[in-house]
Amino acid sequence: NVFGVQVFVACHSVLQLSQLLVSGYMKSSISTIERRYGLSSQKSGLLAAFNEVGNTLLIVFVSFLGSHVHRPRAIGCGALLACLASLLMALPHFVSGPYRYGERLSAPFAFQA
Repeated sequence: NVFGVQVFVACHSVLQLSQLLVSGYMKSSISTIERRYGLSSQKSGLLAAFNEVGNTLLIVFVSFLGSHVHRPRAIGCGALLACLASLLMALPHFVSGPYRYGERLSAPFAFQA
């Protein structure tokens, strides 16, 4: 049982580290996304805000159900959801090809003002 707790703590530590890295990546790459896709600062700020709002809603949901569900499984499902969200945030870099300085690409999503 003690071994299970140690494995859980180790996995949770890796999860927290990866969330920290994704958060830092998002904050550092937002200006690149802005330039590359011709987004205004308002739209790119909105993208960053949606990331934080999503995290907050997930925390509220997990906190509410925390006493009714198996907590390690709920944390594991949240980790998988965070993994999918991280892949979704990185997706524009993979679908739009190499970046050329001075060239503006059209966004692969409909984000018209």
